[in-house]
Amino acid sequence: MGLAHSLNHSLLVLFPPLIPIILATTDISIQTLGIISTIGFATWGVGALAGGVLADRFGEYRMIALSMGLSGGSSLVIWFMPNEIGLALGFFLIGAWGSLYHPSANSLISKLFSDRTASAMGTHGALGHIGQIITPVLSVVVALTFGWSSAFLLYGIVAMITSLLFVSPRPRTNALTKNFFADLRKTVRIRSLWFLFAFDMFAALTFRAMDFIFPIYLVAERAFSIEAAGLAASILLSFGVLGQLVGGKPTDKIGSKRMLQISAVGTVTGISAILIIGHPLLALATFVAVYGILHYANQPAAMTYTAEVTTIGIRGIAYGLFFTIGSSIGSSSGIMAGFLAETYSPAAAVGMALVFALIALVVTFIIPDTRKIAGKALNKPA
Repeated sequence: MGLAHSLNHSLLVLFPPLIPIILATTDISIQTLGIISTIGFATWGVGALAGGVLADRFGEYRMIALSMGLSGGSSLVIWFMPNEIGLALGFFLIGAWGSLYHPSANSLISKLFSDRTASAMGTHGALGHIGQIITPVLSVVVALTFGWSSAFLLYGIVAMITSLLFVSPRPRTNALTKNFFADLRKTVRIRSLWFLFAFDMFAALTFRAMDFIFPIYLVAERAFSIEAAGLAASILLSFGVLGQLVGGKPTDKIGSKRMLQISAVGTVTGISAILIIGHPLLALATFVAVYGILHYANQPAAMTYTAEVTTIGIRGIAYGLFFTIGSSIGSSSGIMAGFLAETYSPAAAVGMALVFALIALVVTFIIPDTRKIAGKALNKPA
């Protein structure tokens, strides 16, 4: 599962590091690359709902195998057509097929590890995050040696091979459901989920804004070199691995609501530190340590909360809605951050991220505590 998660992310995050090489070796414009990137990542988020529905219909193992095999196979389109059309079509397909993975995998984990869901979610997330750290360096090395399309091919082949691990006959983790609209109605009637979705939306808006503006802010506002800013971004990702683990096992002990609150406080504190602390290195170190660990801690907690308030038969749909709402709406903050940075300053974009983080923090105090909800839904049949 960890390898599959890592590859699911890597097929997407290998694209941005390759952009300078693509620009230098093709006539594709940076504006076109931006459009291709946005469509691919947006598709990856929006398609998650379909992944959840299909996981509830046909089983998680099948959908993970399908997602890994077809997203990996889509890299062949880019390799055979290393041009504007091939890249656009291939990256769109990678995002579309890859979107099926997360709701299927998280639904499966919540059922296989029902007694320690958060710990398993945290480990799964950490392993996937490790792939994001390694991918930029490896993809650039492969691209410089064999050509930029070969980087897609390498990860695509590994993904297709990995998909075979999920093809063998496995016992179903749930009975097949028959009516999508009935299941969707059951899901949207769960009041607790909508508070969780609201939290995830603002947490995603915070993350995408900071992900976009962080290196720019370090260079423009804190006088870091471009190389140092890039290194800081990699270090931040490595702290995210620790954050997934920090948000895992403790959640099983203190509860998902409490961990969401701790994560939100850490996110606000980290962003505030990089804006307020005068010494650049101290501000950076505080941000990377506090934000890097505690922001990512919300992911296993949120996945566990979803499992706690849903029945097995609709869990895939619930995870699909979670990723669709967060990823689709959350991706818009990158555009907003770019506008604020260009119109005012990068600090203004960081300030916007702080506002989103504060709203997310407020939501954590409104969200119902699953430990106080009568008739806890964990592992009940649909």
